[in-house]
Parts: sequence; structure tokens; C-alpha cells
Amino acid sequence: MAELTRKEVLLILAVTGGNACFGGLDLSDLDLKRLYFKNSNLSRANLSGAYLTEANLRHVNLERADLRDAILYYADLSDANLERADLSDAELNDAEMSNANLSGADLTNAKLINTVLRGANLSGAFLTDANLTSAILRGAYLNGAILTEAILESANLRRADLSEAKLEQADLRCANLSDATLVDANLENANLHSADLSGAQLGRSDLEEDREYDDERGRLTVHIAFALGVNLRHANLERANLERANLRSADLSHASLDHSNLERADLRGANFNGATLMHANLHGANLADARLTGAMLNGADLEGAVLNGAVMPNEERFTAGMDPAHFGARGTLAS
Repeated sequence: MAELTRKEVLLILAVTGGNACFGGLDLSDLDLKRLYFKNSNLSRANLSGAYLTEANLRHVNLERADLRDAILYYADLSDANLERADLSDAELNDAEMSNANLSGADLTNAKLINTVLRGANLSGAFLTDANLTSAILRGAYLNGAILTEAILESANLRRADLSEAKLEQADLRCANLSDATLVDANLENANLHSADLSGAQLGRSDLEEDREYDDERGRLTVHIAFALGVNLRHANLERANLERANLRSADLSHASLDHSNLERADLRGANFNGATLMHANLHGANLADARLTGAMLNGADLEGAVLNGAVMPNEERFTAGMDPAHFGARGTLAS
């Protein structure tokens, strides 16, 4: 049961001018909508189930606060400290959270539709099953965040840092990931249909290593098990940096990869049917058993690329001696 009533909270805020201390207090289930908490201390406070719609929480300290099931529609949490706060199942639709510190926060199953998180720190945050449809995460820090099965449809992640983020089965349809960093991110079975990854850094993404030491032979064996079958159909990957990225068995049908950097990328068994790879850098890429039916390779650099068993744009299987120039590409293929 809450330790204070709404009237008592209002009185404290009036006396302190918004710089109140509610740290550690139980304010659960209270109606606190439209209240002015700016610069207040609510660290470790229990706000579970509280109604905070349109509340002013700018610069508020909510470190380790309990906000489970809280209602925060249109609340202003910009520059707030929510480090390790529990926001699971919270309703944050249309909230303003620019530059908020949410590092290590639990946002499992939270609703963040249309929420503004520009420049927010979400590193190491838990966002499994969270709904971030049309959220603005431009320049946000999501490195190491858990976004398994999160909904990020039409979200703006331009220049966001998603390095080492877990995005398995995430819905990134129509998301803007231009200039985003996804180094070592796990996109297993993620849906990036019609997503924009132009200028994105995906080098070495999806990498999982299992290191095994062989005592008898005295050598270290590195087993690399990459995420397979990523859905990148119709995705915009123009000018994206995919150097050494593993897109093995990925579905890149009808994707736009013009001017992209796929140097030494693992593209074995990938589906490029109907994709455009004009002027793409495929230097040393492994395209063994890839499907390139109807793909446009005009100006693509295939120097040293491996195409064994690949189905070429004319639907023929690649054979030794086949000239890339026949498909508008250039370079000497690997033997």
C-alpha cells in the first residue's frame, strides 16, 4: 500500500518546487498524472502500477525504481536516470525519453510505440518482446541490449549503436538503420523486410565462436557457428559495410546492395534472386551455392570471389572459366 496520497505528493512538490526526495518510498498504484517531478529523487521508489500520464519527470533520478505496469503515456522522461529500473510491462507510448539513461533497465514486454528515445542510453537493457513500433531511437546506444522478438517496425535507428545486441527474431520491417552500427549483433531470423541499412556497419555480425583446445595435437580449433537464414528480403543495403559479415543462407531476394561492401563476406547458399548488386564490392566473397537468378551485377567487383555451385543470373550453374563480364561484372574469379 502506498505510503503517501496524491494530495500529500502534491504538497511536497509544491513546497520543494519539484526538487523533492521520494527515494525508496512506496507510491504504487497512485494517480500521479500531470504532476511536476522535475529534478526530484525517486531512486528505488515503488511506482509499480502508478498512473504517470503526462507527468514531468525531466532530470529525475529513477535509478533502480520499480515501474512495473506503470502508465507513462506522453510522460516527459528526457535526461532522466532510469539505470537498472524495472519497466517491465510498462506503458510508455508517445513518451519523451531523449538522452535518458536506461542502461541495464528491464523493459521486457514494455510498450514504447512512437516513443522518442533520441540519444538515449539503452546499453545492456532488456527489451525482449518490447513494442517499439515507430519509436525514434536515432543515435541511441543499444550496445549489448537484448531485443529478442522485439517489435521495431518503422523505428528510426539511424546512427544507433547496436553492437553486440541480441536481435533474434526481431521485427525490423521498414526500420531505418542507416549509418547504424551492428558489429557482432545477432540477427538470427530477424525480419528486415524493406529496412534501410545504407551506410550501416555490419562487419562480423552474427558471429558466434566456440573455441576448443585439442590437447593431443596441441592446437586451438575455432568452430564458427553463424546465425543462418536472416530475412533481408527487399531490404535497402545500399553502401552498407558488410565486410567479412556472415550472411550464409540469408534471404536477400530483391534486396538493394548497390555500392555495398561485401568483401570476404560469407554468402554461401544466400538467396540473391532479383537483387541488385551494381558496383558492389564482392572481392574475395564466398558465394558458393548462392542463388543469383535475375540479380543485377553490373560493375560488381568479383575479384577472387568463390562461385562454385552458384546459380547465375541467367539461371545457369557456375562453371569453371565462366567470365564475370558476361553478367556485367569484373574481376578474376577464384579457381
